[in-house]
Amino acid sequence: MKLKEYLALLRRHCVLIVVATILGAVAGAGAWWLTPTTYSARTDLFVSVDTSGDAYEMHIGSSFIRERIQTYVEMTDSAPVLQPVIDELDLQTTPEALAPSVGAYTDPRTVLITVEATDSSPRAAQQLSGAVADSLVSVIGDMETPENDNANPIRLIVSNPAIAPQEADGAAGWLYVAGGLPIGFAFGLGLALLRSALDNKLRTREDLERLNAGPILGSIPHDSHAQSSSLISQLSLDDARGEAFRRLRTNLRFAQVDDPNPAVLVTSAQAKEGKSSTSINLAIAAAQAGSRVALIDVDLRQPTVATKMGLENSAGLTTVLLGAADVSELLQPWGTGELYVLTAGEMPPNPVELLDSRAMSTLMTRLSEEFDLVILDGPPLLPVADSLVLAKYVGQVLLIAGVGEVRLNHLKEALSSLSTIQVPTGIVLNKVPRSTSESYGYSARYPSRPVTPTEATHRNDELWRLEMEPPPPVWTTHYVHPMFPEDHSPTASKLRSQ
Repeated sequence: MKLKEYLALLRRHCVLIVVATILGAVAGAGAWWLTPTTYSARTDLFVSVDTSGDAYEMHIGSSFIRERIQTYVEMTDSAPVLQPVIDELDLQTTPEALAPSVGAYTDPRTVLITVEATDSSPRAAQQLSGAVADSLVSVIGDMETPENDNANPIRLIVSNPAIAPQEADGAAGWLYVAGGLPIGFAFGLGLALLRSALDNKLRTREDLERLNAGPILGSIPHDSHAQSSSLISQLSLDDARGEAFRRLRTNLRFAQVDDPNPAVLVTSAQAKEGKSSTSINLAIAAAQAGSRVALIDVDLRQPTVATKMGLENSAGLTTVLLGAADVSELLQPWGTGELYVLTAGEMPPNPVELLDSRAMSTLMTRLSEEFDLVILDGPPLLPVADSLVLAKYVGQVLLIAGVGEVRLNHLKEALSSLSTIQVPTGIVLNKVPRSTSESYGYSARYPSRPVTPTEATHRNDELWRLEMEPPPPVWTTHYVHPMFPEDHSPTASKLRSQ
């Protein structure tokens, strides 16, 4: 995986990673809050041997202490040492239960024994440490004193008595939180990588290239407000979404340059990929360029064109195919350009048979002769066979691929179905995230605002006029020198011709 793909992964799963990081911090804070608060107090014991001051005796005594001191440390949590402590402090426990709260250690470079005691109260920890140290001194004294001899060669002296601790044991709360942050981030990143490995949906253009899907004719950026304002006629001229449909219109024109059949079928692998919105906006963009366009809703199962464009749907395509009316009577003009819409009409019980009829073939032949562009808004490919039947009437198929909507195996199956009918197929990426969409960023440099229907109509009329009318003549000022009224130089001749 390349660095660019890692960054795209982080951007796509940023919410998951951020939530996991926050949960890691919360878990750290919870661990700190649930950890019991304890305090530790320490008492230092100095170990020595009685000698006469002779150097040899001092050396022997030092060796003797090193041999015995570790034994004394191990005796600290023994029952003979702890039972007197329990009796002295009147503790309701046993030596075995008290032993984990008591310990001792020594530094091999010294002759000090540190007795450490832990308790939930600073004062109790201080008392427990001192009592254990005193008990250890007493027990060792009894053990090291020979029988019938009052002289004890080993002496343990409290060199540093215990004091009540001021701070609790363990790390501070902010350290728990700081430690939980990277753990949560790592967990979230792991989940993101796992989801990416298991994800079978279309995410980027590279996914299409790996499928060898064919030419990509357009890339439509995602619009979170597309449900409420999906028509490009309601957008400003510098909006990235409208510019994407105009670019698709141009690319489609070049794709059909050698094809006499002006009909185009717009379909998708599954529903909810935006094929109907693409059909409508492509028709509007073509009409804005001065083309005579017919938009036909051939989705006889779930038609949506009439609803999206605010048209009547009581009679339409099914009415024409059944011979109840002529198509010229049911084509509804829309907008100010040459855009005519034939809605689906009433839903029949046999859509495939109706679309595969001689009446449908005759209708397509007639529309192809009368219009510059005929756009068929078909149903999805995989659920029903309607679009495969319709493909034989058109010269180009536009397969809409919704980013984050369609699974790659479904898209591959749809492409395989289209390959059997030998019709040129172009791919249109729809719902592309704005951060990765192929736009020039005009809207970022020149912020735009939604336009009213009146402004949209005026702008569309102006755009059509500019595209269709020839440019006005260019007038130039020709300066004639008084001494050379008839200038026949190449520059003067060129200016006069303009």
